[in-house]
Amino acid sequence: MSQPKSFAHVKKAMEFLVKHYGRELVDKFAPMSLVFIQKKLVEHGYARPMVNRYIGVIKRAFKHGAKFGWVEPSTSYALQVVDNLKKGRTKAHEFRDIKPVDPGVFDKTLAKLPKRIADMCRIQRNSTMRPQDVCNLRACDIDRSGDIWIYRPPNHKTAYLGEVLTKYIGAQAQAILMSYLLEKEDAPEAFLFSPADTVRDRNIERRRNRKTLNKKGEVQPSQKNRRKGNPKKQPGTQYTTHSYSRAIIAACKKAGVEEWTANRIRHLSASEIRKAHGLEAAQVMCGHKRASTTEIYAEVDHGAGIEVARRFG
Repeated sequence: MSQPKSFAHVKKAMEFLVKHYGRELVDKFAPMSLVFIQKKLVEHGYARPMVNRYIGVIKRAFKHGAKFGWVEPSTSYALQVVDNLKKGRTKAHEFRDIKPVDPGVFDKTLAKLPKRIADMCRIQRNSTMRPQDVCNLRACDIDRSGDIWIYRPPNHKTAYLGEVLTKYIGAQAQAILMSYLLEKEDAPEAFLFSPADTVRDRNIERRRNRKTLNKKGEVQPSQKNRRKGNPKKQPGTQYTTHSYSRAIIAACKKAGVEEWTANRIRHLSASEIRKAHGLEAAQVMCGHKRASTTEIYAEVDHGAGIEVARRFG
């Protein structure tokens, strides 16, 4: 099982703690020590919410230590007096709003992507999946008994809370997925999208394009297969969210458009659903418990407001 995304945040917070106080006794770590780390995080350029997250990680680490007797309870308790940074009252910047990728930019980028990754993007757009969800797609997790397929990924953002995520896959996404399901029908637990498959596609295409023969009826020496027989790094069996977004960014550069990452596809999908079918429909498709969360993802259709004002204003 892959490491949860939060692991990277825990690791980074611990790196700051060890860097500045790794040689100190744990019970010498005082509130002002935590404030010092807070200032260093701000100086390092982290956004205010991320600084608060890292400080929270350190507080929980000391609380965990107190639980098992590694840290004096009074040490952990004292750290709770360090407040989170408040918006507008700190030099730390805010996260920039993540906007939906422009549909035109989306289409131009897909034209420069390998087919499998482009199809991952299309499936995301048609189903509001998170990047993690499309990377985790396997035949064994998809119920295809009805006209709308039901996908329940075993690993997802809120799995640690015991929640079950349900994604609904309609006809357009089904049409894209079908060839991959047939390709992996003998291995239902295999990931439908993998770098290994993309590399294989690329090698097949290269061989097809270099089948020009010389006068002796042989492949030109410069066009022979020069792949290493046993490369040190083998392509993986599953795309990660990082490798997926890296491929998109590389395609953006080839297409000459602004760079964007896979999470912005979900924002595009949610916005399109909200515009066509309303906030509640977008909330259901995104799998959010609260509509307020969906409003962060799905932009308001200002065109509808303008039309209402035109009629009734």
